[in-house]
Amino acid sequence: MAFSAGFSDDMYTDDIFQLNIFFYSVGFGFAAALIYDIFKSIYICFFNSYKAFFLKDLFYIIFISYLYFIFILSINNGKFRIYIIFGLGLGFICWFLSLSSLFLKSFLYLIKCFKSILLFLSKVITFPLRTFITILSGKILKKRIILKNFFKNAKNKLKIYLKKR
Repeated sequence: MAFSAGFSDDMYTDDIFQLNIFFYSVGFGFAAALIYDIFKSIYICFFNSYKAFFLKDLFYIIFISYLYFIFILSINNGKFRIYIIFGLGLGFICWFLSLSSLFLKSFLYLIKCFKSILLFLSKVITFPLRTFITILSGKILKKRIILKNFFKNAKNKLKIYLKKR
């Protein structure tokens, strides 16, 4: 029996190693469900259409598929096993049965607070510009009314002048 410096194939078939991979996949499923809740809360706060819903789900599937591919490559050397899928599903279910509703409520509250703070700051920052535009548009409106009256009077005077001839 020769001793090799690298990993051997026996390491990947060891029961403890497979159990560790199973627990890692449960954790990955937990994290994938957390990411889904983050996507869901952002969708609820900012978008309200079926197209955005479809794009959110499509982007989530592509993002998680890429992460899952990297996970399989790094943890199990690219070998796909059924217990990894079960672990992923178990982690996903555990998240949705335990912390999902609490996290979603708190994250939605934080996003709405952040959104209201940004709205307040945008109003404070743009106040001078809005005031300037209001004053400027009022002056332009007054000039427009003056010009309208001027041209109306000029037209009437021109009619009177033409009638005299």
